Amino acid sequence: MATLPFLTKTYHHKSYPAIAPSRPELSTNGSVVLITGAGSGSGKATAYAFAKADAKAFALCGRRLAPLEAVKAKIEAKHPSAKAIVLFLEIVSEREVDPVFTDFCVREGPTDILVNSAGHKSDKGTIAETTLVNCWESLETTCKKAASSSHSIPQNHNTSTHADPVLISMNGLVAHMLASQIKTAPASYASSKMAQGKMIEYAASKNRGS
Repeated sequence: MATLPFLTKTYHHKSYPAIAPSRPELSTNGSVVLITGAGSGSGKATAYAFAKADAKAFALCGRRLAPLEAVKAKIEAKHPSAKAIVLFLEIVSEREVDPVFTDFCVREGPTDILVNSAGHKSDKGTIAETTLVNCWESLETTCKKAASSSHSIPQNHNTSTHADPVLISMNGLVAHMLASQIKTAPASYASSKMAQGKMIEYAASKNRGS
């Protein structure tokens, strides 16, 4: 059971039958999916889940080529009909992101589902104990990835194969907690996740129905 007064009565640390990607009603058959941070962690797990849900094409985005290639190989080995494309880029660089995303949409069709999962490993400690460089890098990476994905989805809305393109923004529990309740997460990580959550909230509000 949950020990903090948030969100749900039960916390899940792994997938469970109600959200199994193999369920017919959760199928993403024919969908084009773009995932940032797809080489590890939640991004990698999300890529595998969408492959099981029968998505048509994947853009696996990240700045470490070897892990992305490994995810691509595993998806295509287990799901021969799926097309996985590695997009090797720095998600916080608008000069890299815009042309690469546009080229992918031209080749595979507009993105139906964009999963924002790229992140930054912060130094441990309080704000006072963290270097300014690391603290700012965490904020920049987390917030710019949210801005980049929020900017991309509305552009594809009118021509998407689905009526309502979906933006999924991965976040952490720390984004919904008071600072006094956060005992272990690095301060720069927690702050950046809170900022990301607010940015996505505004993006959802301003792009509703567009």
